[in-house]
Amino acid sequence: MTTHKNKKVKTWLKSAVERVREFAYTEPPPGEPAKRLRIGVALGGGFARGIAHLGVLSVLEKENIPVDF
Repeated sequence: MTTHKNKKVKTWLKSAVERVREFAYTEPPPGEPAKRLRIGVALGGGFARGIAHLGVLSVLEKENIPVDF
């Protein structure tokens, strides 16, 4: 019984990975301009981390890397 469940889980995972890859690596339709990738930054809490985050954000700004989220 567990081997049957394992096969079902593996099959499901493989199809999920294929769908994610298809979504992630899809080219824009012909004639449509390529969209800029959006960038999100997740920052943690706390004083020391806050100081480190300022450094990260300043480097992103200096390198003209836009942060969307």
